Amino acid sequence: IIISLIPPILLKEEWSVIGWALEGVLIFIFALYRQSTVSRYLAIALLIVAGGLSVYYLVELSYFPSTMYWALSFCYFAVVVLANLHENFQKQMTHSTIVFFSLLLLAATTMLFVLLFDHFDGEHQYILALSVVSALYVVLNEVLLWRKATWSWLIPKWVGVIPLYVIGLVFVIDRSHLGMIEWYSSWERIAVAVTGVLLSV
Repeated sequence: IIISLIPPILLKEEWSVIGWALEGVLIFIFALYRQSTVSRYLAIALLIVAGGLSVYYLVELSYFPSTMYWALSFCYFAVVVLANLHENFQKQMTHSTIVFFSLLLLAATTMLFVLLFDHFDGEHQYILALSVVSALYVVLNEVLLWRKATWSWLIPKWVGVIPLYVIGLVFVIDRSHLGMIEWYSSWERIAVAVTGVLLSV
């Protein structure tokens, strides 16, 4: 495991963040199969390092490192999902790990929304980004409930969707005028209704 830490050290700038995050995911998978507490906490430490460095490079670099945040968001979601795919994995989760998962999904959801908002163009980019992330949560929720995931998924999921509720509230307030919601189009009204249903699942 120690030797595996060398590659991320050799990478530069945003790629080192991606390296630490991927390394964290791989070691976490190793920890699940080996039921190794030490490896699990090492993986958690690497994911925290990746998150901290991502903030540093966001400030340090002269451009927005979108590739870095795509990878980081994917890794954060991957860790939580993988840990809940099998009952033997779920049994290894402690209260502190569930709290950590909650923070991961909180960060991953925020990053993914910002990335999708930047990806989409036009006046509907806000609701498009919100709808895609909401749909992702619905799919993951159905899969993991089918895999008999319990509190190790449900609590992080509930925390993870908090940014979506906040974003949805801001969106509705922004569209409100004199106590009425003014929609830009019928499509936007339908999209908001669908997103609301998705978030209530």
